[in-house]
Amino acid sequence: MCCYQLPKRWAPGIQVQVQATHWTEKGPEKKLEEITQVNMVELPRFPDREVAALWVLRTKEGAIELVFSNVQPDHPDWPGRVKGWPEPSLEYRRERWELYRNLAEDSVENNRNLLSGLQAKSQQDLRKSWELHKRYNREEVSEFTGPEDPAFSAYLKKRYVDGLRHSELKLQQILKAKP
Repeated sequence: MCCYQLPKRWAPGIQVQVQATHWTEKGPEKKLEEITQVNMVELPRFPDREVAALWVLRTKEGAIELVFSNVQPDHPDWPGRVKGWPEPSLEYRRERWELYRNLAEDSVENNRNLLSGLQAKSQQDLRKSWELHKRYNREEVSEFTGPEDPAFSAYLKKRYVDGLRHSELKLQQILKAKP
């Protein structure tokens, strides 16, 4: 849910129904179980006619807390109990890093395959590449006469070499940033 219409005036005891979803740890099947809970939470005091956001927070213990504020959690005037943004665990950061590393390795392998496959491309393969490039990169290939044009093969080679260089640099950056 995006927005909640606050009453015009705060009064003690006003409750807000908050539906919160979280996920459990991965089980033996490597699946995350989704858990949705409905909580009745007391609306914190707020001044009349002040524009601010109603923040819904989950504490470390799993409780739901509401904070009425016109500043973010990392601001010195933040009124919430917990200050600052959440810090992801080392385990979570390593899991995310693995995903990025795998994607970067796949990109390097894919660009190497494209480059090595360029030598073995048949006329049919070049026609398929030509049709794809005409469809998605029309301006870039407009200077070529067709899939048989040697300049088109040179264009593909340059793209694949540049793609490989870029993906290798990206992989190096990711490897250096391992948490």
